Amino acid sequence: MSTLIMSQCWSLQMPPTPKAVLISLADNANDQGVCWPSIDTIAMRTCFSERAVQNAIKWLETNRLLRAERVTGKSTNYVLTPDRYQPPAGDAPPQEVHPAGCAPTPAAGAPQPPQQMHQPPQEVHPNRKEPPSEPSGNRKRSPARADDDATTALKAKDLIAEGVDRQHAKDWLTLRKAKRLPLTPTAWQTVKDEAAKVGMTAPEAVKYSVGSNWAGFKASWIERDRASAGGSQVFAGQSSVAADWWTTKDGIYAKAAELGVTEGDGEIFLSFRIRVSAKAGEGPWRQHLYREFSRDEGMTERLNTAFQPNRRSEA
Repeated sequence: MSTLIMSQCWSLQMPPTPKAVLISLADNANDQGVCWPSIDTIAMRTCFSERAVQNAIKWLETNRLLRAERVTGKSTNYVLTPDRYQPPAGDAPPQEVHPAGCAPTPAAGAPQPPQQMHQPPQEVHPNRKEPPSEPSGNRKRSPARADDDATTALKAKDLIAEGVDRQHAKDWLTLRKAKRLPLTPTAWQTVKDEAAKVGMTAPEAVKYSVGSNWAGFKASWIERDRASAGGSQVFAGQSSVAADWWTTKDGIYAKAAELGVTEGDGEIFLSFRIRVSAKAGEGPWRQHLYREFSRDEGMTERLNTAFQPNRRSEA
């Protein structure tokens, strides 16, 4: 999920069905606004019918909120463009009503019309008085506030203060929020202790977790990835490529240069990323892609197709 794309979409005004579909797509999109969930997946997440989802996508296309790249027999790629939104013209504002110029003037001394009321009986003047003190039931909780620091969730600024990259901090806290895992000081200390077990700093642990779509961090998870990648031989030995190259965009470009893979003109970054992972052979980079798109059947099929030729040639 891209917090940048999500923040741009939340403030847009539109009918509720297209808005729900747009937010669902933004929740799946990367920083370039690209995602490829199936219609079934969107319908399940928004609780709308497939027809309603399809109509909403047409509405979003018409109003320049997304571009759909449809390929026969494969999943559709959506490119979100919230900055190009052109809302349809709304209804005209209500007109101010003025009395007719020829309306007769009441005679002097005539009684006021019965419908005219200077002070409607239903009008209730607000009571601006505030209670002098809190209800007695709330006073019992005041002494307990001294212990709240131990359970108060940390914010992005707290992680940034400890050297974590700003975007990594925001993305990781978003992952934890989605899984209802507040980052308490105790939980944060546990992450740092686990990172130290595998020779990583806290900022490195957060970066790796974001790249792996982890809401938490365990030393055993790192050891498992390293074991599946063939131990330290895979993570070391390449001075120009980061050990976890598949977790960052810069790392993927560096690996592509090492393998001689070039990005096609106008090629979507996801397609380029899959080609690099296919060229790199078996390793945690492929497992990372499968985990990231485990709920998208169309994407899983696409990965199988991309990686299958390599498996036959390796056999």
